[in-house]
Amino acid sequence: METPESMDPRSREAATACRDLLGSQAIGWEDPGGQHRKSTRLFLGDRSVIATLRDSAERADLEAGVLRSLHAQGAAVPEVLAFDGRWLIQEDIAGERLSRALRRVGKEEAFALQDRALASLDAIHDAGRRASLAARCFRIGSRPEWITGLAATPGKLGAFLGIAAPAFDQDAAARVLRRRPVSFVKWDARPPNAVVTPQGGIAWFDWEHCGTRNRLDDIVWFLGDESIIDRPGDELRLLKRWVPRFNEGGYATGPADYAMTLGALHCAVRLSIHVTSAARAQSPDDWRTSLAGRGPDTLSGGGLRLARRGVRWSRESSALAPLADWFRAVRERFSAD
Repeated sequence: METPESMDPRSREAATACRDLLGSQAIGWEDPGGQHRKSTRLFLGDRSVIATLRDSAERADLEAGVLRSLHAQGAAVPEVLAFDGRWLIQEDIAGERLSRALRRVGKEEAFALQDRALASLDAIHDAGRRASLAARCFRIGSRPEWITGLAATPGKLGAFLGIAAPAFDQDAAARVLRRRPVSFVKWDARPPNAVVTPQGGIAWFDWEHCGTRNRLDDIVWFLGDESIIDRPGDELRLLKRWVPRFNEGGYATGPADYAMTLGALHCAVRLSIHVTSAARAQSPDDWRTSLAGRGPDTLSGGGLRLARRGVRWSRESSALAPLADWFRAVRERFSAD
């Protein structure tokens, strides 16, 4: 815990908002989210709270409303303590970040945690349905250009790395992914956005990007995250258990094909984030030009996990099988280093 004297401008503003909205003075603070954080943990003596300032007032209003609705339904999300249209003060749920817990525990316990996390998302989806959140939230990822941009990710990343991505039938991929959004979803259902509570439950925070789309998307975001250790057998068990539960019908080629097609492209998106981060670290001033056509020299373990998963999920997609060899080439390039 940092003392109030060490507060930076953002944390001082958060402390002021907490004082004005809750009538409590912060006696310490902590940065839970890194350099580009939007939230600050404030210690008030008898408890701690999370103070969040979003870039978009509209999104902040949505997040506050969603949290209130979900919490009223008994969902495992933080309670809103105050919201003034700008600052959101919410409960600081006790526990360990799921991403950290997954690194710490053994194989069987990791599987159990992942299973409980998907069960908690399932319960949150049910709470969202009872609260009619799908009708109240933004539709996300529903425009044709969004799918087009998603399908273009391997080509752009391949050009930067100097490992050309093969052509594939993007119209076929679009047909697999095209479905009317019907359900409330978290969308960025990543392990870093969840906490394992002292009672063993899984609670979810950071609801800025929630919206109306397809329930299977939350499985893709969760199992496709780089913080999930790549264990194909456990992954298959979880997919077989949860894809039928999250399936609401209406998928052109079936729910499993939808999940693998979206999942392989999602791996490419997450992989591009890792590659970009590595490139910036290697050449901060001109990484786009100095590393174009070859990319960075090294890649993190999370990036390698994404490439391995991309190989497997591409093979299982009716539209993306040509990408399997490309993901393998990316993996081998960095594994060799």
